[in-house]
Amino acid sequence: MIHAVDHRTPALVAHPPHPHPPARLARLALVVVPPSRSKKTGKKLTFVDPEKVANNARVNDTVFQFLSIVSGIVCGVLGYTDLKGLGAFFAFNCVIGAAVCAKLKGDVKSHFASWDKIFVAGAGASAGTFILFWTLFYNICHLF
Repeated sequence: MIHAVDHRTPALVAHPPHPHPPARLARLALVVVPPSRSKKTGKKLTFVDPEKVANNARVNDTVFQFLSIVSGIVCGVLGYTDLKGLGAFFAFNCVIGAAVCAKLKGDVKSHFASWDKIFVAGAGASAGTFILFWTLFYNICHLF
């Protein structure tokens, strides 16, 4: 499979894909075409690199998964039940989302399409993990 073409030589040069993509948030590499150059619509055109979007979503999911394990263990050990545990889940997700925004230095638009990609997608992906570890550690600490 050919991934890149070297234009300096007439032969095609194959570059193997990286086995492990970078495990950090990458800028979306936004390219804005001014209205004078977009002839038909007169609007600014924005192009986004889909590989970087997928990388950022993967990193965000990994962060939320890991921290939902930690928060589930904390809630289980503290003995939270019912609405107290649900409230703790939302509180932990707000803290995690705020930490991700702080890591981005408030510049969410250059890394994600919108802020809800951080909070909603991360919390939705980690809800099952949180419940699993919350109930597991609650049972270990308080029932057995």
